[in-house]
Amino acid sequence: MRRLRLEPASNIERYILETFTERRATCWIEEPFTGGAVDKQDMGEPPDIEDIPATPPEYFKSYVYHQEIPYTANIETCEECDGEGKYECPTCLGQGWEFCPYCRGNKWYPLAVDSFDGDCMKCQGSGERTCWVCNGDEEVECKTCGGAGEMKSYIRLLVIWSNHTDDYIVEKGSALKAHRLRMATGINVCEEEGLTLMPLTHFPISAVSMASVQLIQYHAREYKEEKVLKQRHRVSIIPVASVRYQWKKHEGLFYVYGNERYKIQSFQKASIESMDPILYSKYHHLQERDVNDFLLACASLSNWCYLTKKTVMDVGCGSGNTSCAWFLSLFLQVKRLIAIDKSEEMIKLAKVLNPHPKIEYMVADIADELVFLILFYFCKSFEKL
Repeated sequence: MRRLRLEPASNIERYILETFTERRATCWIEEPFTGGAVDKQDMGEPPDIEDIPATPPEYFKSYVYHQEIPYTANIETCEECDGEGKYECPTCLGQGWEFCPYCRGNKWYPLAVDSFDGDCMKCQGSGERTCWVCNGDEEVECKTCGGAGEMKSYIRLLVIWSNHTDDYIVEKGSALKAHRLRMATGINVCEEEGLTLMPLTHFPISAVSMASVQLIQYHAREYKEEKVLKQRHRVSIIPVASVRYQWKKHEGLFYVYGNERYKIQSFQKASIESMDPILYSKYHHLQERDVNDFLLACASLSNWCYLTKKTVMDVGCGSGNTSCAWFLSLFLQVKRLIAIDKSEEMIKLAKVLNPHPKIEYMVADIADELVFLILFYFCKSFEKL
């Protein structure tokens, strides 16, 4: 790298609205009855589902809670086994034995004996064997009631707590995409929490105020069938710094953003197009493909990667691609394979699945921006990516 120029840092505002709601539903449940106290239907009046107390373990986190509604239970005899808890074995039809699968009941089997005159070594010439399902008991446990002989049916209450989150990012002409900024954290400059919230009309940035009005109205319409327990919203300032660099004859730009100091590199397609317009017009359609399909297409188009020892890059390797033996077999002639993914957990998993000496694993968030540049390097036969 020959030259590095840090441009003035900027901030990107992100407005986040969270609405924590509760929704209740019921369903019939039938399960084996193994004993214990039962709130039968004739013992009282079932309460209304809204009157049953249920408290979320933590606000602004999604949970599902269920319980039996009192005075809705009923005990019945299992219809599958008529209350016996077991029924005739369907494999041996209640005989406790079945024909030997090797000699088919012929008592001899050429492949299982030393000579054609000998008995079957698997059944010792009896032509039968003990049923492998019931183990000779002639009956098996009822799968419906689990051997209990009785079934309990009741109404189950489902309480679903959901945390609905929406946000708005103020665009300022940055090349950073919204999904990347959502992964980063910033400084919270404004935060409110309550049962229901009023929009942030007092915020100095009009775009944030307008987003607050629209999102609160949207949540009121979208989740009107659910009970709102709490709401909170906040405005986060995400710091973004851009750095221009020059390496050999190439000029580029990368960003450092968020409290985590994420780094992302940006490349201009126009500069690649000007470097080789014929190549650009021939292969630029591959940029829209999936990364895996993209690399396979590059392998078929660029025969040089099979004939010479080059370096191949797999962007977005995750737990697949480089972790698959069939993928690595496509690049047996390469010098090494660089596997890149933005998730550290995926990289760890890929290392466990395929710890190949040719593969160099890296954690980086460059999948979207580097795809077209990799294609250019593939087709131009550069020594290094």
